[in-house]
Amino acid sequence: MLLYGKDPEKALSEAELEPDRMARLQALALVYHDLHRKADSDAALRELTEKHARDAVIRIAQVYAYRNEPEQAVRWLEQAYRNRDAGLQRLLSNPLLRPIAHEPSYQAFLRKMHLPADVTPH
Repeated sequence: MLLYGKDPEKALSEAELEPDRMARLQALALVYHDLHRKADSDAALRELTEKHARDAVIRIAQVYAYRNEPEQAVRWLEQAYRNRDAGLQRLLSNPLLRPIAHEPSYQAFLRKMHLPADVTPH
């Protein structure tokens, strides 16, 4: 919520306190992106990917989407699809995916899942 409230400094403080490692790495990758700290964002995303590629597929896709890297985001969503990840049920309501909502690759993925491609996540 602090990210959407445009308070990335406060969001960083909260992210650093997150006890769940996956959630902390995802939050740090997002917050560092908003703070224009690309190397730090990349490092958090790299650690998330290296340590949690099997159990954080949706989280990884969300980070790439938030950073407006649609091809990478869709690549991870495709992995989630192959894994039958339950997190795909919330695609249309996930605000972290908003930056790629109108990207052709994301819209094609939504059509593949038989979801409306013209819906912007909340």
